[in-house]
Amino acid sequence: MPTPSPAGNEVLTKLCAASVNPVDLFVLQGAPWNRIPGLRAKPKYTIIGCDIAGRVEAVGRNVTQFQAADEVFGTPRLRIGATLCCGLLSQNEHADSRIPRS
Repeated sequence: MPTPSPAGNEVLTKLCAASVNPVDLFVLQGAPWNRIPGLRAKPKYTIIGCDIAGRVEAVGRNVTQFQAADEVFGTPRLRIGATLCCGLLSQNEHADSRIPRS
């Protein structure tokens, strides 16, 4: 598979870790739509692990917060437009935060 290229305001992150939290259970249960009678449906996303940490591989031309080799963490599934491919995640730069050095 080809390596994704980050768009203008996206950061391409090589994933080093992912974790599972209560939001994953919420999503697997079809929430929030499963709470409305008549709208109970299978969840759209069935892959869990909505918290990630990794290293920036490349940035889009409009990104100002990050540069290659920065260590970051974030919650991509909670943002629209995240693309995951072969352990690389391309998403909006505002979905990530820099990992503190201490």
